[in-house]
Amino acid sequence: MVEWFSGPLRKYADFRGRATRKEYWLYQLSLALISLAIMAVALILYVLDAVALGTAAIFLYVALALGTIVPSLSVWVRRLHDTNRGAWWLLIQLVPFGSIVMFVFLVLAGTKGDNDYGPDPLMALLVLQASPSPTQVIRRRLQHLRNKPRDQLSR
Repeated sequence: MVEWFSGPLRKYADFRGRATRKEYWLYQLSLALISLAIMAVALILYVLDAVALGTAAIFLYVALALGTIVPSLSVWVRRLHDTNRGAWWLLIQLVPFGSIVMFVFLVLAGTKGDNDYGPDPLMALLVLQASPSPTQVIRRRLQHLRNKPRDQLSR
């Protein structure tokens, strides 16, 4: 969960490129779980009459909320880019039922292959998974050398 939360944080203000559905939704889930945990701690502290600590937890929640505005917007824009839509589509939420349309955009699969906003991030993942690691290359070469007869090794 930490890598899915920290990934968009590392791309803090990078509004270029594309974000997969998995990257977007796992970031949102991580942010929601962290927020929920902080609020639960604050509630428990208030119930136990530890008002000062509860207030500190609320300040921590506010700091989290303010600190994740830009990363949340950037991953949101990159998710829209994955569906070949620009950031201006965020404004659709200002009209009635616009939030429903935005939710549908965020749930839709990204465009296959390259689009106006860059290469397909899923294809990049497939290429990385398909290419052998340096260790695998060395093992294959050693195995190939072991299988050759000795007279062919000198050539």
